[in-house]
Amino acid sequence: MKALGLDDKCVVIRFGESPITISHGGPAMAALLEAWPDTQAVMCVSDMSAFGAVMESHRRGLSVPSDITIAGFGNFEVVACCTPTITTVSIDAYGIGLRTGETLLAALETREKGITTPTGKRLGVAYQLVPRESA
Repeated sequence: MKALGLDDKCVVIRFGESPITISHGGPAMAALLEAWPDTQAVMCVSDMSAFGAVMESHRRGLSVPSDITIAGFGNFEVVACCTPTITTVSIDAYGIGLRTGETLLAALETREKGITTPTGKRLGVAYQLVPRESA
């Protein structure tokens, strides 16, 4: 963040219950800007909330990305269709589900055989930054 000239302060705001929707993004952005009006960049937990955050920014007269940059997560269709298009992180959701299922089945199989396995296994997940107009 410093290399990009951004303040390195990070704030986490939790707003609403899962699943996160577009309707969560606007109020979360409003709360963020009320508490920290000098916010420069926002990384949302999902593209849905990022879309709501962009809409709230527009309602407040903020230009995205000139006044504030916003990014999402998930690479949902909405972020490529809105104005501005929203930068996002694309993940392989199908692959995550498949690997999770395989890991669970392997753990059940070893347990049935009476074999203890270490917990906390980590699996890497492929992701890709999809730069668009919002950042």
